[in-house]
Amino acid sequence: MTVKYGNYVGWTAFLDVFGFKGLEIEKGLPQLNEILNHSHSEAQKHLTERETIPRVYLRLQDSLLLLYPCNPQDEDSRVDVMQQCIGEIREVMAIFSDCEVPLRGGIAYGKVIYNENSITGKPQERALLYESVAPAPLVLMGARECMPDPEKQTHDCVKEYLSPAFPRFQEIKLKKKNTVRDGCMMGALFYPSPRDNFLRMVHDKYLYHGTWGPPEVAVAWSEAYHFIERDLSREDIKE
Repeated sequence: MTVKYGNYVGWTAFLDVFGFKGLEIEKGLPQLNEILNHSHSEAQKHLTERETIPRVYLRLQDSLLLLYPCNPQDEDSRVDVMQQCIGEIREVMAIFSDCEVPLRGGIAYGKVIYNENSITGKPQERALLYESVAPAPLVLMGARECMPDPEKQTHDCVKEYLSPAFPRFQEIKLKKKNTVRDGCMMGALFYPSPRDNFLRMVHDKYLYHGTWGPPEVAVAWSEAYHFIERDLSREDIKE
């Protein structure tokens, strides 16, 4: 379904390649670009085949933006579109992961402006923030996105929906460069679906860069691997 340029309220997702520098060293830029082109092509083909609701898919070099407009006056519509958004993003993550190109991202809700090759607004800015602090190649949605209007008390119904993907919210530590102190926020994390190949890929990247470097890439994959290992050891985590 075509979405025309204009102002929208909905769910905005920003997804970026996790460990791009390491991938460039490992595969070389020409091969990496071929893999990215193939991954985007497969993702767009997959979404087109299951066309169910309007969406925007924008490729921005090695990253992408997705927009899922909804009717903000209809609570059922807002939650239904969120469900579609999260489900499709998890599938896109799996497609890229199968090509050994892991994605990290963020999801936010609110008013945006959709123009040619751009989606702008506060939700887009928050989605970029969530992506930058996600502790692994996962997608983070801040808890505030589930409560766009706290007076309506929508938090519980959204948490109930989130339980199949991520059973509870958790604290995510904020570590931003050039800041005086750290902070933390509450959020929900989403894995690729299915996630079996993703977990094998993360383990392989951890071993490869731990052996061959470069050191800063090895550290990033070590932190990601151990975070996921701890996270999936919880008894309440589900597929």
